[in-house]
Amino acid sequence: MVSPQPGCTDSTAPPVLTSPAPFSHSHRRTSLIVCGVAAFLLFGMVTVFVGVYLFGKHRGSAGPTSIEITPFCCPDEVERLTRYVNTTAFPCKNFFAYVCPEVTEGALSRYTIERYRPLHAVITGAMSADVPMGPVGRFLIAYFKTCVRAIVHYDNFVSSLANAFLRDAGDLLGKASAREAMIFCATVSMRYSLSSVINIHIDNNTVSLEFTADVCVVRGRSSVTLAAAVEAIRGTTNATVTLNDMVKLVTALCNFFRGERRWEAQYQVTANSSSAFSQEVWNIRDIGAAMNALGFSLKDVRVITVYGIREIRHLYDMFNGNKSPGLKGAYLLWHALLSGVDGLHVPEGEFSLPLFQTCSERMISMWHIWDLFEAEFLTSEEKDSQARHIFATIKDAAREHFKESAVFDTEDLDRLEEFFEKIDLVTPSAISKTPVQVPEATLDFGENLLRAYAFEGKVAANRLSALSATKTLRHRDVSIVEDRYILLSPASYSYIRTAPPSKSHLPNMALLGWLLAESFWGIALNLINWKSKTAANIGRLHECFAKNYFKGFSLDDIDSREVIIAALGLSTVHKALNSTEWHVMKPAWSLWKLSEAQFFYILGSHQRCTGEQSRDAMLEVNVPLMYVEDFAESFGCLSDDKMRRPFRCPIHGVARQ
Repeated sequence: MVSPQPGCTDSTAPPVLTSPAPFSHSHRRTSLIVCGVAAFLLFGMVTVFVGVYLFGKHRGSAGPTSIEITPFCCPDEVERLTRYVNTTAFPCKNFFAYVCPEVTEGALSRYTIERYRPLHAVITGAMSADVPMGPVGRFLIAYFKTCVRAIVHYDNFVSSLANAFLRDAGDLLGKASAREAMIFCATVSMRYSLSSVINIHIDNNTVSLEFTADVCVVRGRSSVTLAAAVEAIRGTTNATVTLNDMVKLVTALCNFFRGERRWEAQYQVTANSSSAFSQEVWNIRDIGAAMNALGFSLKDVRVITVYGIREIRHLYDMFNGNKSPGLKGAYLLWHALLSGVDGLHVPEGEFSLPLFQTCSERMISMWHIWDLFEAEFLTSEEKDSQARHIFATIKDAAREHFKESAVFDTEDLDRLEEFFEKIDLVTPSAISKTPVQVPEATLDFGENLLRAYAFEGKVAANRLSALSATKTLRHRDVSIVEDRYILLSPASYSYIRTAPPSKSHLPNMALLGWLLAESFWGIALNLINWKSKTAANIGRLHECFAKNYFKGFSLDDIDSREVIIAALGLSTVHKALNSTEWHVMKPAWSLWKLSEAQFFYILGSHQRCTGEQSRDAMLEVNVPLMYVEDFAESFGCLSDDKMRRPFRCPIHGVARQ
């Protein structure tokens, strides 16, 4: 490959072929002369080279030509793709190497830049001129600023979080009886979504209790949190607890827990059967008190599942006694602190990237809040309209595809039709408003962090309540609510085009269409209770993928379900595309010639590059393309090329007889 002279940028070649270097003032004149001569010599060479080389290795991909073909849809998109596509890699051997290498080096695509706008506003504290500052934005900006200032001083930060916990639940920790301990554990687990000594969760009519107090090594940062818990309890409750007392308690409990096997059991909750739970695990009335404190009722519970029966019973016996309430309160607080500060640590003196990255990652991980904030930047009525149009197109294609597929047995056709009648799209605009009051920010990061956790939980609960649902699953840029709703995240709007259909339909199908299609498959394969024949067919489909596409990989090391629904989703979105010029090569941008098919596969796959060079990342890009036969035809792959597979999984590809 021809390379530019140092300090020169060959503007005649696609950016993928050159690595522009900035001019320096001291060598500018010399560089201009060198560049002029070099450009003259290189121009002819690069022109010929690019025309022959770029996609020249796509054997047999030229397809039919016609002087009456329509212009290529998306030259601007292709110009951007030239910055990322690695033309030294052969797409028929490893498409991941072809479309993903520059992502691992930090190159920013248009979508990444668009998605970066909200984060940039938080970091700088300056909103865009066209986006008014809302209450969520004000809170997050204050949250981020206090985070950056606080976490480099770890001891002070941990102490501030301990005091924030005590301001919220000091009465519980001061008494630390069995009832107060259970209420505190429920508060930490369910209000703040943090880990406690005992994690408590409610799902429909089932309550689960899980023992998690397994931290036994008190050194380093765990010793800092231990000391902070003791100091906060001592300063607030006037308890006479010491650090040495805490170390002895932790050691004694760990010695007991080490010999246990984490037994699991289920208990029915009725008027006549709750005594067994009270005798073997915890007083059932304390569970009821904890649920009441968080707005639930034990009357709605039918089953309590317990993980770690003997450990939890041992804790009950400890908290049920009258000795050392301050010591027991400090033990509860310590475990809450360990979870609350997890990952929020940067060595003193370290600023710049680690500091900003740590604070921003924790903030974005509270994705219900982050969704509210992103919605202010990225949503619009035009994008809502495009999203609904793509959803309707994919839904129609998926309905037809599912019904003709042998995966779904005839005995489940009514259930399948019911699914398609019921499933609906929820756009970011519909979820951008929430009745949950945004918390006031303070100058104390510990307080802001706890308020953010609580706000996140309330927004999540309100969203589920509005949809009459009990849980949601996150998949890429969508949230799947049972088998009834697909919620688009505001981030998905960063890659929706609002141009005329001739310029926007294909990229929208490659990006949003593929995402929605795999969401349909994800719901169908994983969330619906089918009858036995369909369930068996789904099992055989997974076995086929494992045998033919994951051979040599441990299914424990890869997320095979994600890869499978991506492959099936691509097959559905390909079915939805109906172009008479699908394989026609057209001038796309500069010297690039592309077919619509090639552009579709490059753009859709590039969006899925994760920035990692892992087996998961490679399989997630390559397997869907191997599975859809049209890909090999689009790039002229030969029978012995790795990206061409001579078979598909019959249970999916063969129509029902």
